[in-house]
Amino acid sequence: MPASPQPETGRVYRIAVNHGDVRYVSQKEFERADFVRYKMVLPEVLLFAALGILRARDIRSCDRTKRPKRSLRLRRLRAQGKRREDQR
Repeated sequence: MPASPQPETGRVYRIAVNHGDVRYVSQKEFERADFVRYKMVLPEVLLFAALGILRARDIRSCDRTKRPKRSLRLRRLRAQGKRREDQR
């Protein structure tokens, strides 16, 4: 995408990109960017909201009464500490 208009290639539609940088695109490219930028917003918001709700339901459905398994190293260290206390 050129930074100046190029009528010979049909790239005459001005579009602002990253941080206000200006590029010139063809009509087809302009229509595609317009569709993605403005018409896909609602489906994207709905999709992310649905994913967030499903994620929250999944987290809530976890059984919180179970303790997480302790690491093998931690169990060994605690067992060694108990043995030392028993020997005293």
